[in-house]
Amino acid sequence: MQMQLSAPARREGTTQLSVPHVPGRDTRRMATVTVVAIERSGPAIRAALAEHAPGDEHRFATELRDALARAADDLDPPRPQAVLARWHVLATMAANPRTRR
Repeated sequence: MQMQLSAPARREGTTQLSVPHVPGRDTRRMATVTVVAIERSGPAIRAALAEHAPGDEHRFATELRDALARAADDLDPPRPQAVLARWHVLATMAANPRTRR
């Protein structure tokens, strides 16, 4: 099952990067970079993983559910936040793979 990302969960933006002035070089050229931003929430991370790294979606859901269950038992909310933080980075990297120029 593939989930659709909601508007706040996924944002694409274009940024123009300029090169610093180097004597003797034409530095007026700019590169256009498109970045996909992933919201740091369970549903947004899961949707991004489903689209860009389907093999990791189940591991994320299992790990987050385990952290939420343990937090309910010991009332320790930082545990699920740590899982979200770690998987947010992985989902963002999957949605924005490095490219060769």
